[in-house]
Amino acid sequence: YGKQAQVDLINVEDKAARAKEAAAIGAHIIGIHTGIDQQLAGQTPFADLAALVALGLNVKVSVAGGIKQSTVQQVVQSGPNIIVVGGAITGSKAPDVSAREIRELVDAASGGSAGGGLFGWLKKLLGM
Repeated sequence: YGKQAQVDLINVEDKAARAKEAAAIGAHIIGIHTGIDQQLAGQTPFADLAALVALGLNVKVSVAGGIKQSTVQQVVQSGPNIIVVGGAITGSKAPDVSAREIRELVDAASGGSAGGGLFGWLKKLLGM
């Protein structure tokens, strides 16, 4: 049906082993996801993201959890295909401004190459 399946590795201890298994059985996307409880304990998705990308699996990589204006460029440079930004937008007093800022930071970090795919929908929404 032209759909893709994502495996989310939130709270998985051996992420590398599970990612390899998921790719082997046909997952299209493997996600690194740092939950809010982990974020409150000071964890970030960055080391796990780098380790997953380094595996070189034939899948798309997504990342979620703790991504905000001050971290999104580091995330982009780590090489995921999909970046999920939640609380930095939904928890903002001005979500439209936050979304626009994040979009501009993504463009700057990717050399403007994220236009059609990564955040194309957001660009349309914001009239950019």
